[in-house]
Amino acid sequence: MATSARSRAVPLLVARRGARSARSFSSESSSSYSKLTTGFSSRISNVQESFFYPVDRVVVNVPATTANLGPGFDSFGFALDVWNRVIVQKSDRFEMVVEGEGEGRISLTEDNLVVQCVRKVLHSLGKEMPPLRFECQNAVPPTRGMGSSSAALVAGLAAGLALGGKDVTTPANKKLLLQLAANEEGHADNVAPAIYGGFQIAFNAEGHWITQRVHIPDGLQCVLFIPDDEMPTTEARAVLPAKIDRKDAIFNIARASMLINCFGT
Repeated sequence: MATSARSRAVPLLVARRGARSARSFSSESSSSYSKLTTGFSSRISNVQESFFYPVDRVVVNVPATTANLGPGFDSFGFALDVWNRVIVQKSDRFEMVVEGEGEGRISLTEDNLVVQCVRKVLHSLGKEMPPLRFECQNAVPPTRGMGSSSAALVAGLAAGLALGGKDVTTPANKKLLLQLAANEEGHADNVAPAIYGGFQIAFNAEGHWITQRVHIPDGLQCVLFIPDDEMPTTEARAVLPAKIDRKDAIFNIARASMLINCFGT
């Protein structure tokens, strides 16, 4: 199947508060997770967040992403104008609804990745997850190389932060969101553009995830060839060699550098 998607160079993560009145993970320890959720703050951000209350309803829009881009393995990725929307709101009982892509296949239990993300973030903030209703409106097909798992991861983490009283639109909390999501994934090539939009180069430096935007020419469109066959990410990565020759590394570095130059000229 072939389709086209316009690349967007604007921030692509949106979380909205509801009215005040209506209003499978890694083995990382909860203590280290809590250090992350409390470590990205400043006097200014603390004052700003003092006006932001825990909410009862959150809407998060997260885009599809395409990563690696040939030579940029685990570091290059950009967002596409294809979106998943996750609506989370307090309820009297747990409920999960999935519409669109993955309907009838994605888990409707509390094992769902979005639910696990919300619970883990709330726990790190010292809060228990209340009964919640999850509604996932999916346009990103799963296991097709369009970052569906990263979209679910980012949506769940962002919703958990918002439900816990964090304003996920601030630079500090977007940075926090990047750390949480990339730590779960083990690489940031999908989650960085899912959070920041556009074309991102992301890497880990001394345990800290960093991402920077690459300029995308106005009007650029991406043509997607989406296979009918599915390929889980874990299976695709399992076929990669543990080591590569120096000449292959040099070949790849040159092409990765040239790719970035192509976008800028």
